[in-house]
Amino acid sequence: MRMDGMTKKQVAKELGIYDLNRLKIWMRKYKAEGELGLIDHRGRREDAFMEPDFAENELSVQSVG
Repeated sequence: MRMDGMTKKQVAKELGIYDLNRLKIWMRKYKAEGELGLIDHRGRREDAFMEPDFAENELSVQSVG
């Protein structure tokens, strides 16, 4: 919406966002990282993003050795 020319206030009103600073943060992340920058990674371990086969192999190696 911002990229289509709407102001921050217009976007916030349209989407029911009461914190304009939050919208600014999301825009900054989107500009820097694209859609992936908007994914919430809180509470997730780093190995949760590994491919399943790799994670299983790594776990079996750790338990054997």
